[in-house]
Amino acid sequence: MGTRIPFGYRIVEGKAQSDPENEEKLKLFFRLYLEGLTMAGAARTAGLPVSASTLPHLFQRKEYLGTDYYPPIVSPAYQEQLIREWKKRKQASPRTGKKRPKKAVRIHICFHLEGMDDFGTQIGDCHDPAGYAEELYQRIHPQYLQE
Repeated sequence: MGTRIPFGYRIVEGKAQSDPENEEKLKLFFRLYLEGLTMAGAARTAGLPVSASTLPHLFQRKEYLGTDYYPPIVSPAYQEQLIREWKKRKQASPRTGKKRPKKAVRIHICFHLEGMDDFGTQIGDCHDPAGYAEELYQRIHPQYLQE
């Protein structure tokens, strides 16, 4: 079972080499991200053909630092800077598991009744549904009448 070749490299005659075109795309992605673009925006601008779920993993690839098999693409200090920025943004992101306050939901209810209600009041089309609902509620529950 083989492993995937990290983006930015290619294998030539059994040895890993950096792929100049993809290496430049990768470096541009890193630079744009550090300059403030979102991960997806930086990837789109740099022309990275990878999925959004793959992008965070690019910051952490040890191969980019250089190994016995892979030549280096970034320095350890640069990779650490990328990881720090990614963690900082991830912490500030609303998707970190913190619950957002629920938004109020406005419900529009309109009663369409004709004729007389039980209190002898003429009922017709409702122009102020909230006001009519409040009035109707206060008639049904007199203890909530405002004085």
